[in-house]
Amino acid sequence: MGGTTPERAPVEVAITRHGGIVTLKAPLSEEGLREIEGAEPEVAVVLLNPDWQSSSMLCQLRDEVHCPVVLLTGDPSRRLLSEAREAGVMACLILPCRPLQLAVTLDLAVARFREADTLRRRLADRKVIERAKGIIMAQQGITEEQAYSRLRRSAMDAQRSLAEMASAVLVSTPVAAPGVSGAA
Repeated sequence: MGGTTPERAPVEVAITRHGGIVTLKAPLSEEGLREIEGAEPEVAVVLLNPDWQSSSMLCQLRDEVHCPVVLLTGDPSRRLLSEAREAGVMACLILPCRPLQLAVTLDLAVARFREADTLRRRLADRKVIERAKGIIMAQQGITEEQAYSRLRRSAMDAQRSLAEMASAVLVSTPVAAPGVSGAA
């Protein structure tokens, strides 16, 4: 939580009343970001002062702390909302807010963040699988469908995920210099 406003106490009460635990109260600063990162929160609630000016802290929060961010502010300017969107903020509530409103928003932000995180991981896995298929196709002179089938069969035989097996293919394949074939 950032800022030192009178709204902090009701926010903490609302969080605890609905089953949450306030693990850390820190300013939104370089030192505060390190503290938040070390606490590994399920969600970061950022209470913004009306004179708050630094959108870079929101971006740093997104990059350094792997959890959803929910803003609480009394002044939701277009500039703030634009910066929040760019920083990946999951929700913004206008103060004062009701405890139930805060609880529902936090639950929804956590659920949406998990969904987005799952999609990011699937996309990353898909890229690894595509690269591995390309290597298998090149090494064995087979079609994409055959390469996928072999990769999938290997994953099942090894009782590993397809992405894990694809990563193993990438790690075991030496990188050739441009113009040099990796095949023997």
